[in-house]
Amino acid sequence: MIRPALAAHNIRNVTKHIQLGDYLENARVKSATIVFLNRPFRYGRSKEGAMAYITTGLTNGGVTTHYKFSYDQALGGPGGPEPARTNAVIAACEGDYNLMSGWFGGGLVVTGMSVQVTTQSNGASWSGTSTSSTIQLKAQGASYSNNPAYLRYLIIAEVTEIFMMTQGTGWFQGGDEGSKGEGLSRFLSSQFLALNGFLGVGIDADYAVADLWLNSSRQDFVNNAPNDNGYDATNGCTTLFIYYLFSQLGFSIKQIVGAAAATLAGVYKNLSGDSNDPFPLFKEILGVWFPSQTSSAVHGPILTIHGRCWRLPIRASGAPGIVPIISGSTPTRQASSPSGRRSRLRIFD
Repeated sequence: MIRPALAAHNIRNVTKHIQLGDYLENARVKSATIVFLNRPFRYGRSKEGAMAYITTGLTNGGVTTHYKFSYDQALGGPGGPEPARTNAVIAACEGDYNLMSGWFGGGLVVTGMSVQVTTQSNGASWSGTSTSSTIQLKAQGASYSNNPAYLRYLIIAEVTEIFMMTQGTGWFQGGDEGSKGEGLSRFLSSQFLALNGFLGVGIDADYAVADLWLNSSRQDFVNNAPNDNGYDATNGCTTLFIYYLFSQLGFSIKQIVGAAAATLAGVYKNLSGDSNDPFPLFKEILGVWFPSQTSSAVHGPILTIHGRCWRLPIRASGAPGIVPIISGSTPTRQASSPSGRRSRLRIFD
């Protein structure tokens, strides 16, 4: 059993860009069987120090209109998930691309994406440009790893970031998506799960970030946009605020994506025409129902304000997504903003 330094953290929930496999690669470990969270998975590399990616058994050699797929040879053969798992992704990937393209208005083109299915775990990463990029899927080690929906989810999360870079109007900042782009990436990939009926798989629970911000000092990452794309309170805030725009204020995905700005406050202003600071009311609404900053646990409640439903992205159970408006005689409470605006809230378990 190998216990790298990263094992001191819950690496199932750290940023998707910091991977155990990366640690092993840097440590020059050639191969290992690792037991993590009671799940064994294999890590290996070739003698030259690089993964050996193959296309054996892949439909059309792994090539589609926008992608070229390959997988680590260690994942193939008897008992392995490949090539069947990746073939299921290939069958769906162009439809998923069209979904993303529609979110971004249909006028942007992202091509030349090389997708490598690795033996690593806990997320995905990408590098490159809008015409030539490499996406590494690190999908091993979870209970749902063999489900093609997980690979599709990871592709959505990464390719939407490439779309942000290609769009070039504010979501992407500097050399990466930063905090507001990370929030949008998490929101869009969760919408993919909801739209395709994948909320019960477990992906949404493992990747949700809302309670990281709720159980923190609840700093303002609506008016501030740090260069942070990690699994942390910063992106708990940004993801929650984008859900607020969508499910609470009623803006469509396409409207939100098209309202890019330097900060999420700017996105709000572009959408609403309101120049007031949106963060105080947003924070106060959540403070009414989740006052604790150390033990708030969101187990699937639906907040309604002025008749709109807001289902929170959570970690323990339930999931973000589009939910029906619920009516009833549930007791209500009031929250007022510094500007005097008042919001009527109901909570349903």
